[in-house]
Amino acid sequence: MTASPATTRLLVISPRQDDRAETRVLVDVVRALRRRADVTVELWWLRGERDAADRVVDELRTDGPLAFLDHVPVGPITNLVRGRVLRRWIRSADPDWIILDGGLGDRAVTHSRARRAIRMTTTPSPDVAAEGAPRTDADLWMLPPEAAAPATASSRIQLELSADLVDRGDAMPFRSSAARHIVRRRLGLPTDGHLVVGWSGDGQGAEDFGRVLVELRTRLDDPVAGLWLGDEPPTGSGDVVAGLHNRPTRPLDVRLCGDAIVLVGAAPVDVAEAHDALVAGLPVISTAPPSTTFDRDVQVLGDAGGGAATSLPPARATELAAALAVALVHVDDATTVRAGERAAERLDLRTWVATLVDALHGATSGADDGSAS
Repeated sequence: MTASPATTRLLVISPRQDDRAETRVLVDVVRALRRRADVTVELWWLRGERDAADRVVDELRTDGPLAFLDHVPVGPITNLVRGRVLRRWIRSADPDWIILDGGLGDRAVTHSRARRAIRMTTTPSPDVAAEGAPRTDADLWMLPPEAAAPATASSRIQLELSADLVDRGDAMPFRSSAARHIVRRRLGLPTDGHLVVGWSGDGQGAEDFGRVLVELRTRLDDPVAGLWLGDEPPTGSGDVVAGLHNRPTRPLDVRLCGDAIVLVGAAPVDVAEAHDALVAGLPVISTAPPSTTFDRDVQVLGDAGGGAATSLPPARATELAAALAVALVHVDDATTVRAGERAAERLDLRTWVATLVDALHGATSGADDGSAS
């Protein structure tokens, strides 16, 4: 079967469906690719249960009549039949590109002339020893953040693939101040001046957030209000309370209705919520520890490892306010759109998949034109 020129045919090979975050992302990428009209994709595990995969290569050895033949003295014939079945699978998939997860699985497609892409992983598969040495050269590399392809790799085509990649399309409309103001009006929040939204890992910290707000007002001429998502803010009168609003929960539209995000406290915060804000183009400043790892665009002040402090020290509140003041001066729709688009290239599933398909098309066209991949 020959693919039409407008269609890219992919075969993705991974050791097995395990509990690594990187495996989850790979399955999500395959599902997103399958929603595109210009791509066909098959997913093969090398071993284990089938689950999300179209095929499991080692079923040729462990299941069905070929497994039975291993118990009778016809080993060479059995291996020959296995090879013919595997080649039939490959002809059916008819890939233009084969993506090897962790560089593993080339043994299953040795005879295919399809271009190779390698997804480098930070956490090796438990099956890596059983697979032998991974492939070390490819036409395209998918790399974890801050990683680099091996020095011996000939291809310069590289994409960053983060384990935090999910579908964040719901966050994108909030790059517009008009969309954020609609939510503010619904919540009875001011739309003149700036609004800073804050939360913590355990819902506590309203007083700390209020102190940051007070300090921030000394640095900006425009009015500034605060929305704390968590425990009730302090009651009574005074600068800490003035302009400080509260909501007990934080659905996405409420989290993203402000002009900047502040994360405080000793409890770990959900990085998915912080990364949604980045895709919305909003600055995110944190003194709180992440539950896993923050994207590099989150501005982390001081030691975000948590510590035992239950209250934000005055110096840290001042530091937070200073960073917020700088960020808010530059917040406008043009800035949030640019920042959100850059963040989406790393953190939004559909954006990343579109970039991957473009890269595959570009590499294929370059090779067809005689250019170096």
